[in-house]
Order: sequence, then structure tokens, then C-alpha cells
Amino acid sequence: MGVRVLLVEPPGTGSRRLAQALRAHGYDVVHAPTAARGDELVHSGAGVDLLLLDMDLPGGESTRLAGRLSGRLPVIALSSGPSQVEGLDDELLRPYSLTVLLARVDAVTRRALPHLSLARAQVDFGIRLEADTRCIHGPAATVALTAKECDLLGALMRSQGAVVTRQDLMAEVWDITWVGASRTLDVHIATLRGKLAASVGHVSSDREGACTRIDTVRGTGYRLVPAGAH
Repeated sequence: MGVRVLLVEPPGTGSRRLAQALRAHGYDVVHAPTAARGDELVHSGAGVDLLLLDMDLPGGESTRLAGRLSGRLPVIALSSGPSQVEGLDDELLRPYSLTVLLARVDAVTRRALPHLSLARAQVDFGIRLEADTRCIHGPAATVALTAKECDLLGALMRSQGAVVTRQDLMAEVWDITWVGASRTLDVHIATLRGKLAASVGHVSSDREGACTRIDTVRGTGYRLVPAGAH
């Protein structure tokens, strides 16, 4: 059985992008544009397991909804500043990256919903990405990343070995689709390859090999390849 996340956030590009990332990460997502609609879904038998709540809804709606549901459901707040609501399971302050948000959702799920599991098969890349501290933990070393490098590696790991297009990476990490910005992506991939190589203890490049590596898929994008794969 998978985890159903109720996302309460006004409609728009941000909410669509967040819902897509959660679904790609293995979560079942239902979206409510208002606190009132979110409350209805919780009480309608929709099978909600976790609440992801925008605390900046107008009129104090978010605070009231969080107060009613905390203790009944795990609640993760998304806010522009520290909230005064007690009993939250976690809170992320804007701006935050999708990599950090998904890591926090995973952590709350493991802690508060141990009887449920994500409905996805996991590829073992032989490394662990710690989004909060921006570090790769590998068999050879723990290596620090920049914020963008962390977001890039997180996006590649979430794809579970599938190709991620250049456009999708630029949209997720830089929130832009301007084609001319793709040179920035190439530079970040190059530095990330070097840090990944240091973490796993091998050369990481565009060729087959025994190490975990980032491959370029010509004309499309990049993919993270686990050790020993071809």
C-alpha cells in the first residue's frame, strides 16, 4: 500500500510542479486548492495519510486546518516564516528545493507511517544523498555539495535510472526553461561528476564502468547509472 498525500495549496505552476514531483517519487497525491476543500477530502474517506499544507493561505485558514488535523494526520507545513501551530510533524520555510522537501516527506513517512511503504522499486546507487546537509555519503568519502548540485543529484536519483531531460532539469533546479541557460547545466553536471567520483572512489564519466556515474544521453539529457550497469 502506498502513501496518499493531501497537498493543500492554491492552484498554479508551483502546486502542479510539487504534485508531479511527489507522484514521480512514488506518492499518491490529491490536491486541494483551499483549506475548506482539504478538510472535506480528509473527512470524505479519501484515504489521506499525510497532509502537506501551505501555511500562507488567507484568513488564517491554514492555522485552523492544521490545528484540527495535527494528531490525526502527520502534518508538514510549507511557510514563509515560522508558524505558531503546535503538533506539526515538520515545517519547511520558503524558499526550499524539491530535493529537501521530498527528503523531509520521506522522513516523516518513515517515522509516522511505518506500516506504509512507497509504491516504487528502489534502485541502489551505492550512495546516500543527505539533502539537509547537502552531502553525498559514498563508499570512499562524504563529499559536500552546493545547493544546485544537491538539487541536480536529487532529481537524477528520483528518476531511478531513467533519463531526465535537460528541460526538466533546468525547470526543476533553476525554475527556468530558457534554452540558452543549458550551458549552466553542463557546468554543474561536470562538477557534480567529479564530486560523485570522489564519493564512490572511481572515475565517473560518460562511459561504461563499474562505478556509479552520470551518463549523457545525447540530444536528450542525463541519467544516473548504478554501479555495474551498462
